[in-house]
Amino acid sequence: MAFVTGNTKFRGIFYPPAAPGHPGVAAVTMDIDASGKVQSAKVSYEHPPNMQFGAAVAGPIGDAIFIPGFRNGKAVPCRFTMPVIFSGPGFRMTTG
Repeated sequence: MAFVTGNTKFRGIFYPPAAPGHPGVAAVTMDIDASGKVQSAKVSYEHPPNMQFGAAVAGPIGDAIFIPGFRNGKAVPCRFTMPVIFSGPGFRMTTG
């Protein structure tokens, strides 16, 4: 899956306030409709617990727009899990 840039409210994923600079990981399972809009985002895994890495991804990702799934040449709704790795002293994330 890939993000669509341009006309979207999505501004990025940032470290949770309780964990700046601490490493962590979150996996969020999303349902995307045929137009690429996020219909739901649920934290399926986060480590370490209680540092809000999952919420730091699941909250803002709802404003993102993705290139939807395709079947037989037509856009279709889909579900996928996106891992996000928080590492180092920075405040932005990397995806895996």
